[in-house]
Amino acid sequence: MRRWGRLVAGCLALWLAPEQSMEAQPGAGSGAVVLQVRPLPGDTIRVRLDQTVEISGVPAADAAAASPVQGGSLVLLALLAVESTDLQGATIVSQTDSVRVDAESGSAAAAVLAWASATLGRAVRFRVAPD
Repeated sequence: MRRWGRLVAGCLALWLAPEQSMEAQPGAGSGAVVLQVRPLPGDTIRVRLDQTVEISGVPAADAAAASPVQGGSLVLLALLAVESTDLQGATIVSQTDSVRVDAESGSAAAAVLAWASATLGRAVRFRVAPD
């Protein structure tokens, strides 16, 4: 919790700093401010992903018939934890807490959104780079 307090305080200090000191920063041209968030191992964040999918197309067997638009939605809640950091980025572990998929059973939209249900209760490790 103290780390987040220091991050917020640092952001406020940059925001409230006089304009001339911002222009004097190395690598910051024309008054631009470069703000980089560098998380520390152990930092966590809660994430909510809302996704809506609409699918329409032509079945391969019947090129003359157009299929109706199918749709669905997804809400995914996850906890992300910083596992390690270095100059090239951070390794993050994501644990999905809950998933809600609203789509007609057997539809193409349900098939597209099914990936989210597979993440429930599983840890996913990924790398985030500054660029």
